[in-house]
Amino acid sequence: MVQVKHSMNMGPPRGQFTSIVGMESQEDFRLLFRLAKILHRTDRNLPDVQKHAKAGEVLCVPCDLSAPNGFVDLFLSFDLPQLYLFSRGSGPMPEAQRELIRRIRQNPDRSAVILRQRALTNYLHSDAIYEEFRALVAVNDDSDVPAEVARQVTKGLKFPAWDQLDPQLRSDLAGAMAIELSIKASRRMTAERLAQRDPDGEVAGWLRTIGTSLNRS
Repeated sequence: MVQVKHSMNMGPPRGQFTSIVGMESQEDFRLLFRLAKILHRTDRNLPDVQKHAKAGEVLCVPCDLSAPNGFVDLFLSFDLPQLYLFSRGSGPMPEAQRELIRRIRQNPDRSAVILRQRALTNYLHSDAIYEEFRALVAVNDDSDVPAEVARQVTKGLKFPAWDQLDPQLRSDLAGAMAIELSIKASRRMTAERLAQRDPDGEVAGWLRTIGTSLNRS
């Protein structure tokens, strides 16, 4: 079932929405906002997404894109440019997601992007993570970053070994760590660190897509 937590637009809209951006969680948007601010400082042609969201120009919708249903159809019915960012994950993509991506891409004003890396937290630099959590994690395109950081952090606590924890508890700890990473480790990111984790400028590409819709207004 698709769950829309709530829009990430802060405060009452002061303008008219020019586009919709969909991601899978609030922490994803929090991290995207931070990375966008970093890149905006070095290239003013790239939008500060949070600023435009607060202004009511970009509708940011955190929703569960892994099991789409009729609620997503509501957004797809809007005659606006739309960008949806899907985590690649670690296994086969569910057929429901594949079908949603095909439907989104049928409209030239809509984009469905599958991250080249496992999740948005994989764009964080290991130095940024270490400075906040003192966790030595080798971040690569495929690592489960929140789980690896949670594993390292719990080593210093009176916890059983990570592999001995109940799977649901491990999942809950990793989920909580994903939120912490989006808030704290993201503050340690710089343009240089992002370039090392994203040498092909994938994040900048998403921002250009959003910027194009803003320039139409």
